[in-house]
Amino acid sequence: MGTTCLESKDQGADSVPGYTSAGLISLANQAPTFIGANYWTESASRDGDIVRIFGIMSGLFVILFAYWFFFITTVAVLAGIRKMTFSLNWWAFIFPNAGLTLATIQAGKVLNSEALNGIASALTILLVIMWFVTAFFNIRALYRGEILWPGKDEDKTMERIAWGWKSNRDNPEAKRIIILDDV
Repeated sequence: MGTTCLESKDQGADSVPGYTSAGLISLANQAPTFIGANYWTESASRDGDIVRIFGIMSGLFVILFAYWFFFITTVAVLAGIRKMTFSLNWWAFIFPNAGLTLATIQAGKVLNSEALNGIASALTILLVIMWFVTAFFNIRALYRGEILWPGKDEDKTMERIAWGWKSNRDNPEAKRIIILDDV
């Protein structure tokens, strides 16, 4: 039996820092609008601009963690790709990487960086491709009865219970569940 992507690898690790970074940078950009010139201090610098700088720097620091987790999980997934079979956990390839992509878009916008904008575009294209690949394998697995069927998803470790799926109907070791209406 193959290994699914999340049984041994945590692809969702870059989700939290990706979305946190996107939020920090986005909120930092709005700080000068909502925080007045001398809201907290009496300095010559506007308080909103100071908050913006700290927010952007914090967001850029956090995005480094997101990229670190992205590269580590990518290496781990590629190392085990030959053993992987489809499961619904493949959708975890999409959500965390969407956060990383959003954070990269925000970083490219705030830094006016063509390089980051190019990376964000590449991540967006890869994200869309991965979404279509995952959707294709999801529909294929559903059609073949490999998912959303007793014993095929989270309950696959209950293989000795005769739910009625093809591989266990004639299994003498599978325990029969007796329903009172059948007696």
